[in-house]
Amino acid sequence: MSSSDWASTPVASAPAGYTSNLVDPPSIGWKFTSASTIGCVVFVITIGLRLYTRCFILRAVSYDDYVSIFALVAWIVCFAVFTLDVRYGMGKHIWDVSLADYSPHFLLMWTMSAVVYITAMLAIKFSILMMYRRLFPIQKFRWRWWTVTFFTFGYSIGGILATVFSCTPIHAAWDITVSDRRCINTGAFYIANGVLNSISDLMILFLALPIVWGLALKKRDKLSLCALLGLGGVSCIISIVRLKVLIVYLRNNTSDPTYYLGDVGVWTDIELMVSCVCSCLPAFRPLIDRCFPHLHSRYGSRARSHYREQCGGNHGGDAGLELKSATVSMTPETDTESTHGIIQHHASDRITVQTTYQVHRV
Repeated sequence: MSSSDWASTPVASAPAGYTSNLVDPPSIGWKFTSASTIGCVVFVITIGLRLYTRCFILRAVSYDDYVSIFALVAWIVCFAVFTLDVRYGMGKHIWDVSLADYSPHFLLMWTMSAVVYITAMLAIKFSILMMYRRLFPIQKFRWRWWTVTFFTFGYSIGGILATVFSCTPIHAAWDITVSDRRCINTGAFYIANGVLNSISDLMILFLALPIVWGLALKKRDKLSLCALLGLGGVSCIISIVRLKVLIVYLRNNTSDPTYYLGDVGVWTDIELMVSCVCSCLPAFRPLIDRCFPHLHSRYGSRARSHYREQCGGNHGGDAGLELKSATVSMTPETDTESTHGIIQHHASDRITVQTTYQVHRV
């Protein structure tokens, strides 16, 4: 069959009551394009605010910030591939897509989108893990950190390799003219990868919570920190919803992949967008303090008032306070607030283990 014949031949015959339309067919590709565009805008703004906070407010860029930049690059590539997916048939019924667009273009773009999706998710999760490692430099935390990190990298790299080498020969994954092919069960692979992705989300979510709960903070402060880190639970929910949509597609709609894969693509966009926002939220506190100083002032005023009440109302530089058994690492960007029974230390956005102190008048 010549290339001109491929351009005028639909991939499948239209079912009863439908007519193949290769010129101007109905399409829901706009949903995919809209989700991808919104996700890209949110991604750029979120990473931009994070880098602004780290570079210009804290002046302390760390490895997790560099990883977030890589995640942004991966998402931009993902956005470009998703756009090409729509160009070559995503959102159209299979009988409204020509063979020339479907193979190799659509199938190749879908394979590439799977690779860049896994890469972007890996970068987002690794940025969270690197942030945890920076915030909690505790010996007993390391083995749990390494366990989750190896698991995340293991299934992600395995997923990338399984996607690239899903068929033998490799190009048989997007070239339907190859007759002698051997391919894996892609449906089972997609489900397995989605399950492992959700498990990884849960592991990362619960990785730091025991450490935060063990800090010498008031219960209200512990709950606030746990809630902030627990926002990753939203990403877990989105991952599970995406997995459910994928399972529904594999069970019912594989005969019309170009149309029904659009729903999977939309939830893929949502998952990436929400994961990016959740990974960056903990870094936004200094930016919020600068933009809304009255919030920080009220909190600080309450803390200082509580401290004065506990110390009998005497405060100031002449109070002569002697701190015992307190370990506080000071940096040029330190904001240390004392409360009864503990020292709260904030260096940039770093959280350190609280230590007790005793107040003596001298």
